[in-house]
Order: sequence, then C-alpha cells, then structure tokens
Amino acid sequence: MFGALHSLDGPAADALLAVAADFTPRYQVHGPDDVVLDLAGLERLFGGPEAIAEELCRAAAGRQLRVRVALAGTYTAARLVARSESRAGMAIVEAGPEPAALERLPIDLLPVVENALPALRTQVVDTVRRWGIRTRGDLAALPADGVAARLGPLGTEWQRLARGEDLQPMRPEVPKERFEQTLDLEWPIDG
Repeated sequence: MFGALHSLDGPAADALLAVAADFTPRYQVHGPDDVVLDLAGLERLFGGPEAIAEELCRAAAGRQLRVRVALAGTYTAARLVARSESRAGMAIVEAGPEPAALERLPIDLLPVVENALPALRTQVVDTVRRWGIRTRGDLAALPADGVAARLGPLGTEWQRLARGEDLQPMRPEVPKERFEQTLDLEWPIDG
C-alpha cells in the first residue's frame, strides 16, 4: 500500500519530509508539495488503512500543514487521488482495480504526475480533448492499440497512468550520508 501527501498551502517540502520520515524510511519526493510513502507493514503498527490515513493527517496537522492524504495500491493512484481535490482530508482507494476509483477524475491531472516535456504535454492534452476525452476513465477505456498508433509511446504511458498503473518502481530517497571521525589516543605519559 502507498500513501501520498499533497500540501494544500503551497510548497512545504521540509515539513512534508518530516512527516514522511516519521512513518517510514521509504518515501519519494515529487516536487515541493508532494511526497509518496511506501506504507507496507504499517498495518501491524496502526491498524487498517483508515487508521494509517488518520495518523498521517494528525502528524501533518501537528506541523501546521493542511494536506490531502490518499492511500492506494499503487503510488500513481495515490498521487492522482491526493491531487484531485483541493480540500484537506483523506481518501482511501480500496485494493483492487484502481481505475474504478480514478475514472471520474479530470484528465488535466495527468500532466502533473507525468514527466514529459511541457511541449509534449500540451500536444497530448490538446489531442485527447479534441477527441472528447475529459476524464481518466474515458482515456483508460480506449483500446491500447489505437492509442499507441495515434499518440505513440507517450500516449500509452498516459493511458497506463489513467488506469492508475505505476510506470516505474518507486525510488525512495537516500538519506544524506553522515560521516564522523574519532581518534583514540594513548594515555598521557607523566614526567
């Protein structure tokens, strides 16, 4: 299970990282207002997904952050759901087919979680809008072969994102290395 924290007050990277580090060492930063956490194993500590989401909200509120918390089976689905609303709170996507929870979300959020060049983003968004596609469910329902033929590899990546699939594994942040040096000396010689 993955969780996503999205800051509603604008960039708050340091505070989001502090909240993430309090829960797990496996988290990935996605800009100044998004962090994704790998929450595997936390059920034994906190309980079910609702309890974990409540604890994340409580920890963020303790740091004076207004956040949207989303839990899902994939980190892409968690990020999409966390960015889908502009009010603080939590959302939980039950295990199973992620597209059912994502199908009503607007297509405009896909460029946010995709790493294409801005020119390509605009081109693909304009193209799918001309086709009459407004939601992720509309894009996910199209035949994959047709999307690949008309939009190329970027189009198939967007369709996979619309389905809530991860395009690559999560890459957790590597903690900063800290080096220390000590020197043990012999006892002093008197006289």
